[in-house]
Amino acid sequence: MNNSLTLTSIVKTFHLVECFCGGTHKHTLTQLAKKMKISVGATQKITHTLMNMGYLTRNESTKEYTLSPKWLSIGFAFLEQIDLSKVALPHLIELNEQTKE
Repeated sequence: MNNSLTLTSIVKTFHLVECFCGGTHKHTLTQLAKKMKISVGATQKITHTLMNMGYLTRNESTKEYTLSPKWLSIGFAFLEQIDLSKVALPHLIELNEQTKE
């Protein structure tokens, strides 16, 4: 992925966001830095920026970050652009062949 057109700060930002996908949905700054294998300082800059933009929230008592509902607008925008019937059709055909229903 490294080439002259790649912005490493954006790559790091999306790696941080991906930390919230899967099993754990809450992370402290230290946990995120360890998971991403970058410094706490760099992680703090990313989390601070995402909080200012409204994409992350932080529980002040636990110091844990979570994704904010603002991500839903991106998800909905993606869903609006796809033709779900075209995506589903091959799977439905396969299911029909397997079940004969």
